[in-house]
Parts: sequence; structure tokens; C-alpha cells
Amino acid sequence: MQKRIHQLFPKGIEKVALKDFQGQPADGVSINQENDLLKSAGMHTGDIIVAVCGVRVHTFKQYTYGRKLKNTPELDLIVWHGGAYHECTASPPDHLFGLRFGDYPPP
Repeated sequence: MQKRIHQLFPKGIEKVALKDFQGQPADGVSINQENDLLKSAGMHTGDIIVAVCGVRVHTFKQYTYGRKLKNTPELDLIVWHGGAYHECTASPPDHLFGLRFGDYPPP
């Protein structure tokens, strides 16, 4: 398991909070589609997820791992939206929005 985590997070797992973010993100997870679950959490197409459950995510694969860290209905996110970072709490079933997300910036 440690080997897989090291491959996924080569710099280690970074614990973060909203105060740790300044300036536009260099990377993260782009939201490429929108549905009611996403909108009810205050997120929209074009937003960039930079943290999930207190862990910095640079790629979609890291996000996929991070959303499994909490065993509660809520999913805590830090999102770049409208030129600023925001904390969002969402409760999608099984922590899945059922939408297409991707790496930001795209490869």
C-alpha cells in the first residue's frame, strides 16, 4: 500500500487548509461538466478542485484516492471558483458526482 501511495503522491500526502492557498492554482482537478449535485455544493463547470478531505490534489488520480479518506456522507473540498478559493461541502452518493472531471491543466 505504501508503494502505491508513493507512486500516487511522489512528494508525499500534503495536508492543507484554505489558508494555505494563494494565487491561481498551477494544477488540480478541473470540473468539465455540471449537474444538480455539483451546483448544490456551489461548484460549476470550469472550477478547479485543489484539495479533498484536507489533502492537496494535483491530479484526478489523487482526487480519486482523496475522496475515499472520509467515511462520512460529506465530501470536504477546496475549490478555485470565480478568482478565489472556497471551501465546499458536498454529499454526492458514494462521494461520486457522476460527472467528467480531468487534470488541470490538461495534459
